[in-house]
Amino acid sequence: MFLGMNPGPWGMSQTGVPFGEVNIVREWLGITGEVGRPKKENPARPVLGFACSRSEISGQRFWGLFKDLCGEARNFFENTLIYNHCPVAFMTESGKNITPNELKERKAVTVLCDKALFEIIVLYNVSIVIAIGRFAEKRATTILKSANKNDVKVICIPHPSPRNFGTAEKWREIVIGELEKNALMQYFKRSNDITNLTTSGMLPGSSSGHGTKQVEDCSVLSDEVLS
Repeated sequence: MFLGMNPGPWGMSQTGVPFGEVNIVREWLGITGEVGRPKKENPARPVLGFACSRSEISGQRFWGLFKDLCGEARNFFENTLIYNHCPVAFMTESGKNITPNELKERKAVTVLCDKALFEIIVLYNVSIVIAIGRFAEKRATTILKSANKNDVKVICIPHPSPRNFGTAEKWREIVIGELEKNALMQYFKRSNDITNLTTSGMLPGSSSGHGTKQVEDCSVLSDEVLS
């Protein structure tokens, strides 16, 4: 199970899929359709769904890697799932993102999200949690320890955000290394030789696609939740 933190403005907030960069969700995951909009919408962060012209770099990097490894999306989901600790996006009136650990009400939110995460782990009989960033690692470790659930292993990979200085350029290499070290590569069927994988966040030989503008809102993540 891959575990993220909460929705990004140009990924899950638009498609409902964790790290759900619009083009990847539509073209590789094969998900299309109309995305509903909240009754009270922040005009600085409109929910445009698949009409969103901005492209989340974190999503390109995450799903781009597993597209190369798995070939088809069904091969990725055969042995794993992806889930965010908190399914809600928070922001200021100006549209600046607020991460869960920055909330004034973070204790109450964390309790609810921890409970839901533990239920998901039990429901899907998860044996390994691959935390994407330190925040996710801390929540998973804390939850499992408090429940005395010692049969679930937690490993951590860096967050794919370009703000994650020092690891962003080598993100693919680091993640592949962690998967190999923990004998997890066997669960991701490869569509091509791993040595041919690019180290960029884009898919090999592709552009941003559909005229989307590549952006990453660096206000989304604090240093605490990265790496």
